[in-house]
Amino acid sequence: MPATPQSDDQVYAVVTEEALGLPVSNRATLVALVADLPFELAMILVSRLQGELVHIRTDAQSQLELAATVFEDVGTVNGIEAGKLTFGAHQPSALGTMHPVLCLIEGFPLAPTLRERIDVALADANLFRQEKVARLSIISVEELEALLGEVERGASFGALLLEWATDPEMARWSARDFLLARRGGLALPSHTRECWETIKLELHADLFGG
Repeated sequence: MPATPQSDDQVYAVVTEEALGLPVSNRATLVALVADLPFELAMILVSRLQGELVHIRTDAQSQLELAATVFEDVGTVNGIEAGKLTFGAHQPSALGTMHPVLCLIEGFPLAPTLRERIDVALADANLFRQEKVARLSIISVEELEALLGEVERGASFGALLLEWATDPEMARWSARDFLLARRGGLALPSHTRECWETIKLELHADLFGG
């Protein structure tokens, strides 16, 4: 039996209801669907689903095919695989630097050894090797908000990614580490701070009334 891949071995596409044009389930709907299932049966089903996805997690070609199916953009996916950068109707010669960014909901344990593995895997697959394509940036939602906070202060998003990617000391560390080391902290944009204030007020009202 092959070893089960670890969470940091590969990033793979996840098919969602929204991407398939289906009604999006909320938490109540999901709870109702599994409420009557015995715990053991639910765990068996989850294990089997993970087993079906194992080969996709370690097969770059399968991931490209899945992405082409889910996003219904075979041309772009085939272009990426063939090493031809396209962006809508624009010619490659008319484009500036493009910064591919993978944004994950949760944090990612990005550190020198893992960053090197990612870069080697991308190079071996001949991905993001085109002219005018910068390094693939892998960030969390929290890090995206912090980068946008710097943009709100006047920085350029592309320039920040480029500075991070070319920093001799911080390029192999996470965006969070880069911002802490080079910007002195994580500056959240105003809309995020406003959202947090709204959440705190709603929570206070739910707990104490008023």
